[in-house]
This record gives sequence, C-alpha cells and structure tokens, in this order.
Amino acid sequence: MLLKNNKIYTIGHSNQSLESFCATLKKYNINILVDIRTKPYSRWNPQFNTRFLEKHLDLIDVGYIWKGQNLGGLGENIDFDGNIKWLANLTKTGQNIVVMCSEKDYKKCHRYSLIEPELIKFKIETVHI
Repeated sequence: MLLKNNKIYTIGHSNQSLESFCATLKKYNINILVDIRTKPYSRWNPQFNTRFLEKHLDLIDVGYIWKGQNLGGLGENIDFDGNIKWLANLTKTGQNIVVMCSEKDYKKCHRYSLIEPELIKFKIETVHI
C-alpha cells in the first residue's frame, strides 16, 4: 500500500516552451526539480539546457538538482541504489518534488521503467504529469 503523503511527480520536458513547462510546475506547487537526464542539455530544445533551465527555475523559486550521473537512463549510474534512497528521503521534507527527463510519454521513459519500480519499494507514489 502506498502512503498518501509520500509522493513524487515526474515530467518530461519534450519540445514545449519553457513558459508552459514552468506553468505546469507551478500548477503542482513544485519546489524542487531533480533532473535525471544523463546529458542535461538538448540540441533541439536549448531552453532546457542546464544553465538556462536552472536560472529560469530560480526565478520561479524552484530548486534544481542534477542527478543524471546517478539516476540517468543512459550508461552506468553511480550509486543508483543510494540515490534512489536519497530521492525517497527527499520526499519526506514536505516539499513537492518532480523528477524530469526529456521524454514526453512517461511510459517510454526510464522514469516509468526504472525509477518508479524502485520508488514503490519505498512506498512512494509516483504521479506522472
């Protein structure tokens, strides 16, 4: 059984505008965005490159943390299990957390196939927005 107060959101930036993306974050009262892209930049959507995204998130009071080297969908992840536990513990801070990758359809993304099953072990509910 999942605990109702243990929840984490996921989102894929896809090719939407940064304004639309940020409006979604505000709609869900997101406080911290955890970027789990192995390569935190986009050739086709530069508005989601790390430095630009981080600065824009700061303007709307959303914290930014890159964990692509630990929770990414490509290559080897350093201390994957420890970082899943870190992510599960982050949900206990009372803040709304979103995990971000680039894939719009969460069922085609490692947010669904790799991250969500691990969070379920910690009784964390995953909400894909």
